[in-house]
Amino acid sequence: MRAKKFLLIFIVIGVLLMLNEFGGGKLKNIFYLVNSPFSKIFWLSGERISDFFDTLFEIKNLKEEKENLQKENYLLLHQLTQCQELKKENEFLKKALNLSLEKKFNLSLVEVLAKEVDDEVILISGGQEEGISKNMPVITEEGILVGKVKESFSNFAKVELISAKESRFEIEIVGKENALGMAQGQGGSQLEFQLIPKEVQIEKGDIAQTTSLGGNFPKGLLVGEIEKIQKSDVEPYQKGTIIPYFLKSKMRFLLVIKRSYF
Repeated sequence: MRAKKFLLIFIVIGVLLMLNEFGGGKLKNIFYLVNSPFSKIFWLSGERISDFFDTLFEIKNLKEEKENLQKENYLLLHQLTQCQELKKENEFLKKALNLSLEKKFNLSLVEVLAKEVDDEVILISGGQEEGISKNMPVITEEGILVGKVKESFSNFAKVELISAKESRFEIEIVGKENALGMAQGQGGSQLEFQLIPKEVQIEKGDIAQTTSLGGNFPKGLLVGEIEKIQKSDVEPYQKGTIIPYFLKSKMRFLLVIKRSYF
């Protein structure tokens, strides 16, 4: 039934087309009158299809433009970050130069990458390719002792903190005569001083620094502040706790003294 209806419609349209081609003005007018609803439908449909595809192209263009802008933003953000990092490094080195550390020692600037809490070890960015080797001291730009290189790889190195249990080195109390002793790491960022004669009057707040005795570190690196003092009537020496200065440092960048014996 539907096939017959469609056939009838096509026949009518064909007849109208013939009339439009060969007929006079009135017949053409009838043709346009009959055909106009269909033409309008096709016209509007075409317009909608055209608008649909135009919208798709616009969406695609906007998406590409957005992606390009995001790439540009990321590039600018990366450049800004690099500039900020360079600024921090320059400020760090400027402080070190102001303390004349560069004149005293051959230094290598490194960045702290990670910390192994249990082992009292930090990972730094420099290694064998930068001339960094085992037992080299590691300090802050203020001349604060952080530790020494425990193990060196091609581009990285592990630094043992002075508070590690395996850490032991010679110290002296600033401004006190005969105040030579040892510093012993206790783990957990704790440091203890030992073997200082009990006759030496040590007070809370006194400053401990390195001495060149033993050859572990150069003289004059800041170690920490005396916190507690313990004396015994039966012991010839006194001991106590030191709060390491490096705990107050941000430790983003550090300096390696490229020498392992002093």
